[in-house]
Amino acid sequence: MDEIFKVSGAILGSVGGAATIIIALSSWLGKVWANRILEKDKLAYSTELERLKSQLNTNAEKQQYIFSLYFEGQFKLYNDLWVSLSHLQDEVEKLWSEASIKNLRTFVLALSTAKKQIRGSALLIDQNHYKEIMEVIYNLENYQIGKEHLINMRRNVENISQFDVQEIIEQNRHNRERINAFVEHMLEEMRGQISGKR
Repeated sequence: MDEIFKVSGAILGSVGGAATIIIALSSWLGKVWANRILEKDKLAYSTELERLKSQLNTNAEKQQYIFSLYFEGQFKLYNDLWVSLSHLQDEVEKLWSEASIKNLRTFVLALSTAKKQIRGSALLIDQNHYKEIMEVIYNLENYQIGKEHLINMRRNVENISQFDVQEIIEQNRHNRERINAFVEHMLEEMRGQISGKR
């Protein structure tokens, strides 16, 4: 019986030892495979990450280029727009100083030129600036109408009412003040737009 127990113990011991060896080998082999799979995944993710970085850099460069073209165009446009508004303001002042047919014609020409430029450049003008500019164009048109009335009234001296003349002058003064305030406001806005602060 002792022999049976010894043999049985030896068999169980060798099976247990073999099981321990098999478990240890399985564990080692599993780690080796896991490391290989992990390295393969790392390589795949690293490659994909580099591809995405490259794509982002390309998109960023493209956006930067488009922005620089837009900014350059907008800078030129705002500069031209300022020249037009400044010229228009000079014509407003000349017409204010002397309500004559000659001054009215040069004012109308400057206003017409500015309107064409503004409408033609609307794509690059900031939306709020465009609304403000169109509002002042409306005031300039009212200023033109007021000056035309004043010139016509002064031509017909016999039908002239001093009250009517004074009322037109006051309306013109109000429009002139709004125009001058707007031009100063737009100067600050344009400077802010160009410097990127707005």
